[in-house]
Amino acid sequence: MYVPKHNQLEDRTALPAYMRAYSFAALARAEEIRANLPRTSVPKMLGSSEEEKRFIRYWLPDNAQRQLYCLRQAIRKESEPMLRNVAWAAFSALIIAKATSVSYAIDIPRSRPHKNEDREIDSPFDLWNRRFTQVVNRLPLYASMARALLINVDPTPCKLPMVE
Repeated sequence: MYVPKHNQLEDRTALPAYMRAYSFAALARAEEIRANLPRTSVPKMLGSSEEEKRFIRYWLPDNAQRQLYCLRQAIRKESEPMLRNVAWAAFSALIIAKATSVSYAIDIPRSRPHKNEDREIDSPFDLWNRRFTQVVNRLPLYASMARALLINVDPTPCKLPMVE
């Protein structure tokens, strides 16, 4: 885990810098995981059911599956709950977006995600620091409130609907 020069996480200027530094460290960890990743498919590594395997293949290209898996593993290794919670929010922001995304899913207001196989798919590794920074910049970083807000984030993933 990245450790700042001073441990004043309540400092309004130190907290965003600390989190951005963590973003780079998490990406480096994910890239290390990727270098040692077996050739096994991601759904198989996750122990997915047949339905989950179809779901993953439906929404995510192979390269995105592998990079998201590596980011997932890097986030899971983080011991600091505050950083881990922000990382899960950034991870989620990678998958469904109105414009730039790592999946075929398009976020349409007041609707379920739609699939568009013609959209340009970006690499999760290439988008990671940008999405993480966006999440951090949207947080209400007010001294003692920041830590309380971040600890209560629910990182439970939600499932996208299967559309056939």
